[in-house]
Amino acid sequence: MNAIPSIARLTVVACLAAACAGAAPSPTPSPASAPTPTASIAARSDVCNGPDTAAEWSRMPDLVRKYGEAWMAPDDEARLTVLEEIWADDGEYHNSFGGIAVGRGEFADVMAYGMGPGQYIEVSRWEASYQHNGRVLIPWRACCPTNMLLLTGTDVGEVDADGRLIRVTSFWDHYVEEAAAEACA
Repeated sequence: MNAIPSIARLTVVACLAAACAGAAPSPTPSPASAPTPTASIAARSDVCNGPDTAAEWSRMPDLVRKYGEAWMAPDDEARLTVLEEIWADDGEYHNSFGGIAVGRGEFADVMAYGMGPGQYIEVSRWEASYQHNGRVLIPWRACCPTNMLLLTGTDVGEVDADGRLIRVTSFWDHYVEEAAAEACA
């Protein structure tokens, strides 16, 4: 067994703990300096819009929508079904703290560990230019069932010739090392 589960545990503990530690999200650009979004998905605030915003995923390109569905899947079977469609056999997931998951199974394990009951992902903004030339940029927010913001970040994906993600590098905006059990309490 490789080190992915322990790396995933460390990184997930870090990101979930941000909320209970009172960590402020990264500064948001002022309206004058922020790009004008093609589709404004999530309001820019410390409060998430709620799990009902999952319907907003329908406004995303198919690959991005299905990537979100995989993260929010209710169980391993559903998650792997989505990953079978969008994730290359040897696809790699890299996070900000050196964790690497290779293949659908390892990535599914990271996703399952990273999403607690009722947690959800919102796309924080979307522009058509975020997907081009075999690349996709996904700015996201991880949220508690209570709509409390846990973590913000951006995933950068590389798409293979078959239209599947071959590599995703996830950049997280903040890191706090504390117990994750209290993050969404």
